[in-house]
Amino acid sequence: MIHAVKLLYPDFAVFADCDEYLLGKLTLYPVSANSSQKLTCEIYRHWRQGEFDQANALQIRLSWIPPLYWLEYAVL
Repeated sequence: MIHAVKLLYPDFAVFADCDEYLLGKLTLYPVSANSSQKLTCEIYRHWRQGEFDQANALQIRLSWIPPLYWLEYAVL
């Protein structure tokens, strides 16, 4: 959904979630880590090293993967 919105509004951003969940989110791995281990590890590595621009660029690439999961259900 966010990719469709960004086509019309390139500067659109989402800031969501609660501060109380921050540490938990940093210590858990996303579902995408099962299918994109290298990409997920690289995001984490750049984040740990304070290389936030690189981490963000990889996060954008990773964000295209979860919508692919729905393709499986579309053909069933």
